[in-house]
Amino acid sequence: HVAAAALVMLSVARRRPWLLVLAIIWHAAADAVAVYCSARYGAVVTELVILAWLPVCVLVLWMVRRALTRGSG
Repeated sequence: HVAAAALVMLSVARRRPWLLVLAIIWHAAADAVAVYCSARYGAVVTELVILAWLPVCVLVLWMVRRALTRGSG
């Protein structure tokens, strides 16, 4: 959810609506996976699946930070 919120922030800051659409899709996908895994496999597997997304989330946060700090100094 933090990575999706960062994409929303970047979308507003850079006036790029396609990033907002991407953030909405990201958030919906994360919720869908969490609900499906929780109902099908339980909490432990759900947390492991979410943990597997961590590197991608960190990459998104790093890229947003880099995009927001570029040209501001």
